[in-house]
Amino acid sequence: MHDTGRLLFSVMNNEEQNWINECLQGNAEAFRKLVDAYRHYAYTLAMRITKNEEDAEEVTQDAFMKAYVSLKSFKGESKFSTWFYKIVLNMAMTKVRRRKPAHQNIDDVHVSLANDDEPMRKTDRTYYVEKAINALPEDEAAIVTLFYMEGQSLGDIAEVVNLSLSNTKVKLFRARNKMAGLLKNELKENIYSLL
Repeated sequence: MHDTGRLLFSVMNNEEQNWINECLQGNAEAFRKLVDAYRHYAYTLAMRITKNEEDAEEVTQDAFMKAYVSLKSFKGESKFSTWFYKIVLNMAMTKVRRRKPAHQNIDDVHVSLANDDEPMRKTDRTYYVEKAINALPEDEAAIVTLFYMEGQSLGDIAEVVNLSLSNTKVKLFRARNKMAGLLKNELKENIYSLL
C-alpha cells in the first residue's frame, strides 16, 4: 500500500478514507465512488463560476481527472472535499479568465435579471436565488455556493479560495448584501408587473 494512504485521514469519514486508500492501490472503481459523491457539487461550483453549462461540464471532468492523477499528493491534512473543491475552483477561474472581459457593470447584471423569458419559473424562490448567485462575481459566487449549498465551513472555504478567514467572512457578507439588493429589485419589479 502507498504510504500516503496511511497518513492523517482523521478529518474525513471512514468511507471516503477507504475509497482513497483503494484508489491509491490502483482501484479505479473506488475513484468512481468519489466521482459519484462529488459530481453534483463540483458541477454546481463550476457552473457558478463559469456561468456556462458546457464550460462547467468540461471543468468538472477535468477536475476529476486532475484529482485522480494528483491523489497521491493528497496528504489528508484537510477534508478531501476541500482539496477537491480547490481544484475545481482553480480550473473554473482559469477558464473564465481566458474568455472574460475585464469588468461587468452591476447595472447590466440587473438588466439581465429583469429581462427573463421564463415566466413559469418566476414563482419559484430558488429560481431567484440562483439568478442572484449567478449575477455575483465568480469568487463571491463560489463562496456563497460552498457555504450555503455545500455546507462547507468558513475555514474550509478560506482554504479553497486562498484567503484568510477574515477576508472570507467579509466576502461572504458582501455577497449576501449584493444578493439582497438584486433580489429586492427583482422581486419588486415582478410584484409591480403583477399589479
